Amino acid sequence: MRDVVGDAGSDLRELVSHRYVIEVLDALSNGPMTLADIRSSIHAGRRELAAAVRLIAARGLVTRDDTGSWDTDASNNAIYRHTDLGRVVFESLSRFSFWTRVFDRTGAEMGHSESDNAFPWRRPGPTLP
Repeated sequence: MRDVVGDAGSDLRELVSHRYVIEVLDALSNGPMTLADIRSSIHAGRRELAAAVRLIAARGLVTRDDTGSWDTDASNNAIYRHTDLGRVVFESLSRFSFWTRVFDRTGAEMGHSESDNAFPWRRPGPTLP
């Protein structure tokens, strides 16, 4: 299986920081769905869900069987599904080791040591006057 953290780690961290991205990828892991099915599965608003799906599709993780543009609303019966890359990314997001690697790298970029990231409750708190 490919490692999707590598150089793409910062892009993936940015992607999953958007609302409903993980939830959409998770819902589609159960198989192809219409937008209404996804919406009822994750209880998202129509506009927020559409924005998340477009963002994921722009990264090549989701496709639909509708031939229209992603800039317009799809037909109500359009079916959305993971692409091959979308399945790989979802499988990676499902592993605890992926998240520890992502957050270890985030902490290193912010000047934290690996032990700080592993045990955030051990960080010194603010000093009181």
